[in-house]
Amino acid sequence: MQTSFLGKLGAWIFIIVGLGHLYFQLFATEADSSAASQLRQIQVQLPGVQRSMLQLNSGFSLTMGYLLIGYGVLNLLILRALGNEPARLQAIWRFNSAVSLGLAVLSLRYFFIFPSSSFSITTVLYALASRQVQPQHPSQT
Repeated sequence: MQTSFLGKLGAWIFIIVGLGHLYFQLFATEADSSAASQLRQIQVQLPGVQRSMLQLNSGFSLTMGYLLIGYGVLNLLILRALGNEPARLQAIWRFNSAVSLGLAVLSLRYFFIFPSSSFSITTVLYALASRQVQPQHPSQT
């Protein structure tokens, strides 16, 4: 498999998870549940503003979705810009693998199967991409 395909696939998984995150936060979350009602009642004083725990949870969730989409798009842009520079791509794929691994560990600890498996898959994809990149020997440049 080509490293560009593996990199694109990893980037698109980030985008899909981010879109799913936004969708469920905006449209599929049961805002009238008893848990949501309880979270509305817990007020947190922040510098210059007071928010409920439900507002903070929603804000964190929307931010996470947005960041995942942005990270995926950024990786597609990087791939486009550095498509012919294997040494730089290898470093980026290694970094992405480390980021994905951290997200997989956090997801396994705190979330459910979909994000956990998605981040585990991106970890493997980016690790494979970094191993398949063959940096050019200085005599070949």
